[in-house]
Amino acid sequence: MRRQLNGGDTRIAVPGGDPSVVAERALQALEQQASDRARSDDRFDLVVSAWHSCMAKRGYEYADPDAAQGDPRWADAAGKHVSALEKATAVADRDCRADVNFSGVLKDLITTYETLIIDSKDSPTAALASLLRTRARNAAKVLTTVP
Repeated sequence: MRRQLNGGDTRIAVPGGDPSVVAERALQALEQQASDRARSDDRFDLVVSAWHSCMAKRGYEYADPDAAQGDPRWADAAGKHVSALEKATAVADRDCRADVNFSGVLKDLITTYETLIIDSKDSPTAALASLLRTRARNAAKVLTTVP
């Protein structure tokens, strides 16, 4: 079915990506590249550091939000009971994320890197757009021939 919708065996090369990725996954690969680059950016390190300081002022010692969220103590309850400590940690995490604009900074960085990927001379986005149009046309043909 994929070959029928794509109009053949289509591969789209994603710069820096796995060449075996099927075309439909190329967009996800590009999104992951933008996210990875954003999280490697010094500005992201600064917002994580600010979040860490905010949490420390509230009595919590975590390297980053992922560490707080993945604290092994939270897994012990397996969703059956949420401890007062877990709730307090979650509230502090939420408040510190808001105080340092964690989500806003990360979103801005991802957007910046997505734009760089889209605007790059070797960007596969035009090929992806063409593939999506082909898939839509071919899907319409398949649907009209279904009994």
